[in-house]
Amino acid sequence: MASKINRKFVFVVGGFSVAAVLLLVAVVLVNQLWIKNAERHIRSGDELMAQGKLREAYNMYGRALAKKPDVIRYVEKMEDALGKVVAETPTQAIEDYRSMNLMKRARTRAQPGDPEQWRLLIGALEAEAELYPRGDGWLSLES
Repeated sequence: MASKINRKFVFVVGGFSVAAVLLLVAVVLVNQLWIKNAERHIRSGDELMAQGKLREAYNMYGRALAKKPDVIRYVEKMEDALGKVVAETPTQAIEDYRSMNLMKRARTRAQPGDPEQWRLLIGALEAEAELYPRGDGWLSLES
C-alpha cells in the first residue's frame, strides 16, 4: 500500500514539475520573441512614416528605443520622424524641441564612447543656453 501512495505522489509532483517547466519556457519565449522584440516597433514605425503619420511613427520608434537604448539607428529614426513633424501649437513646438534635445542625450547613451555624439549634445545645449539674453540659460547646465 505504501508503494501505491508513493507512485501517486511521484506522478502528481512530476506532473506539476513538468507543467511548471513548460510554463517557464513559454514565458521566456514570449518575453524574448515578443515583448523585447524592438524590430517589430521599427517595422510599425516605418509603415506609419510611409503613411505620413509622423507623430505615431515617432512614438513607435520610441518604444523600440525603450527596449534597446543602445541602438543608435533607433535614435536616428526617432529624430528623423520628429524632425518632419509640424507642431500644431506653440506648446507642442516647445515640447518637440525638448524631445529633440532629449534625442541628443539618447545618442550619448547609445554610443557613450563616440565623441561626435557628445559634440552634438554639447552643441544643442550651448544653442539652447544662448537663447537667454542675460545668460540664464547656462544655469540649466549646472543641474
